[in-house]
Amino acid sequence: MFIDIIVLNTIEFWTGSNPLAMQEGQVEEQIVAQGTETYRIRATRNRWDVEVIKGTQAGMKRALVYAEKENAWYVEGENFRIRIMTQDGADPMNVNLIYPDGHSEP
Repeated sequence: MFIDIIVLNTIEFWTGSNPLAMQEGQVEEQIVAQGTETYRIRATRNRWDVEVIKGTQAGMKRALVYAEKENAWYVEGENFRIRIMTQDGADPMNVNLIYPDGHSEP
């Protein structure tokens, strides 16, 4: 629900489309300003790349990636990949958030 409510709805608001419903090869890109930061958001199927293009953290890149075979969401950076959530394949609304200390909770 966190991914859907916060991330997907935010991306859908910014881009005007739902990235989970995108077809392979489809790309949506937007430039978004928030305060002193400006971001480039590039959405493709199961992946959202965010780059800070102006501001104090210019050049920083992160991605939110859905691994279908694992039913898991990851945050990726230049030198890391962190699993942040898993979904129950039978019920995608049943999720487990994975915390930095390694424990997970529904």
